[in-house]
Amino acid sequence: MSDPDVLLRRAHEAGYRFPSTFTGFEATVRTAAGDTGTVAVTGRTAVELTIDGQPSDDADWARGEIASIVSHRWASGYDDGDGRWSKRSDGETVTILDDPFDSAYRLRDNHISEVHRTVGPSRFVISVSERVRTADGRYLPVHFTVFHWSTETGRLTRADHFTDAFVLVDGVYLPSQRQVVSATDEGLHTRVLELTGHRVRPDA
Repeated sequence: MSDPDVLLRRAHEAGYRFPSTFTGFEATVRTAAGDTGTVAVTGRTAVELTIDGQPSDDADWARGEIASIVSHRWASGYDDGDGRWSKRSDGETVTILDDPFDSAYRLRDNHISEVHRTVGPSRFVISVSERVRTADGRYLPVHFTVFHWSTETGRLTRADHFTDAFVLVDGVYLPSQRQVVSATDEGLHTRVLELTGHRVRPDA
């Protein structure tokens, strides 16, 4: 049976991330409510969104989505993340034995096809259904769904389907659109976030 670290490292390295010298970008933002503004990304967790007009729930949602995209794409080494933990593998699934989120990854064709984690009272699974290949031979997910269950009742409480698009700017793939279709007990809710006029910040 293959070493789980070999399997997971291979899948980690197949995913696109920003260059190690990347210091951020700026762009014009249009939220689901039609509000416009600008976003300045200056670090993995440094995302500042300014909306022209009054603050709104959609502005908060937009900032959170941009922050999520950026944090997942920021350059990071395998050894600084999942490489720190002990693991076991059954050939298709790699289970992390000692991380705080009870994580597991399902692998397919040297890619991560599912991510399983527990955070507080919720267990969630990210299922990736489509990727696009970048110019350097790595891959970006463009269609994926996140399912949420209550750890107390086992009930499915929410499902969010994501459709992402990217634009190549100065050799860096930056987010240009995110659509999220959410299903809850209240019904379906669709939000779309658009980013245009991207400007990559100079390298440090």
